[in-house]
Amino acid sequence: MLKSKKIVNIETLLFNREKQLSIPCYQRPYRWSKESANRLFLDILDALKENNKLGEYRLGSVILHETDNSFDIVDGQQRITTLLLILKCLGSDGGLPNIKYRESSFKAIKENYAILKANIDNMEDKNTYKDFLLNKCSVVEFITDTPEEAFQFFDSQNSRGKELKPHDLLKAYHLREMKNETEVKNQDDVIKTVEKWESKDEEYLARHFNNVLYPLTRWYKNKDGLYFNTSKIDTFKGIKTGGKYQYIKYHELVYKNLKENNNGEMFFQLTQPILAGQRFFEYVFYYAKLSEETEKTAEKFNNELDIVLPNYGNGDRYTERLFKNVLIFFADKFGIENIDEMIYKKIFCWSYFIRIAMYAVYQESINRYAIGKHEYNNEINIFEKIYEMKSPKEIFVIPVNKIEKSKNEGYKELYEKISKFSGWENDK
Repeated sequence: MLKSKKIVNIETLLFNREKQLSIPCYQRPYRWSKESANRLFLDILDALKENNKLGEYRLGSVILHETDNSFDIVDGQQRITTLLLILKCLGSDGGLPNIKYRESSFKAIKENYAILKANIDNMEDKNTYKDFLLNKCSVVEFITDTPEEAFQFFDSQNSRGKELKPHDLLKAYHLREMKNETEVKNQDDVIKTVEKWESKDEEYLARHFNNVLYPLTRWYKNKDGLYFNTSKIDTFKGIKTGGKYQYIKYHELVYKNLKENNNGEMFFQLTQPILAGQRFFEYVFYYAKLSEETEKTAEKFNNELDIVLPNYGNGDRYTERLFKNVLIFFADKFGIENIDEMIYKKIFCWSYFIRIAMYAVYQESINRYAIGKHEYNNEINIFEKIYEMKSPKEIFVIPVNKIEKSKNEGYKELYEKISKFSGWENDK
């Protein structure tokens, strides 16, 4: 529950505490840019200059989770760390809180310290700035006594302002679930998982969920796969372990047997539910790797078959995304080694038919085409068909409509390639 909510100045936030401030292992590294760190310093300086008009300067809110030994920073780490760097540059390094940072935070800490020190060294009255920062700058401090309450409060507070990134919420959710797992023997396991997650670029993770994982877990069920956002994260919350129901026990046993009898190497199926906790992170990493391997397979066949994928605009990118997703879904079912030249040609022709059949292709067009609700695909959902297949060769049963020419003259070469692979040339 929420233990307290109050306005505190920076001196109270950082120094006047019975317990140490701490960064929990599930938090991302310190990543503020030099521009963001310098902006905070300058904002405080501007507020100082206007001190005759402002009684205090509010620096936002901080959410803390009180444990037996510390106050874990749930929200506000980036700002708190930058304030500590500013104070260190002001000569307070001897009395600063001893917050421990992971190595992945050191680069940003060093870079921001350098830019802040350069600015502060040129100040005429450092003591006035320091006094203003500690005593006239404040935050709204929220303290909870459970991490679950802290995260829920964090989610609700942030959702009123800027939109949260859904993969960040999923990370926090599944890290909490990891605490209940017997496989997670110590904090090092959690830290390794967090660091591996944080090593992935933010934009990459956003694209991976939006462009690959979300549509692929939806399309084979004939469901809309567009626009993954925070309202749709239940898709990846999975099922909590330790439940009494048969299906939970079954998937726990499958996971355990895989881990014990496959040299610890995991594989998944997009058509199976995710087990919450550590399995979620393994799932995301697994499909990131499969996406990369599929990309390499596509490059190999494109070179061998002299295929040049069109890239004139958004419609081409949407079509390529559909093509790569069919390849990933097929590889997920049968293994990437079972994508041979003939199967690759078939998937290529089916995927790119929409590009030669339509003058303009939109995301909505691709979505309808994927789930078999488009006029050009015979009401066939290729993902549903792959899900039902028993053999890779069954892909050849899926028809590709024949047209006499491309609707768009700019795709003449693409039309000729599909015509050749589909055998339309022999029908003339």
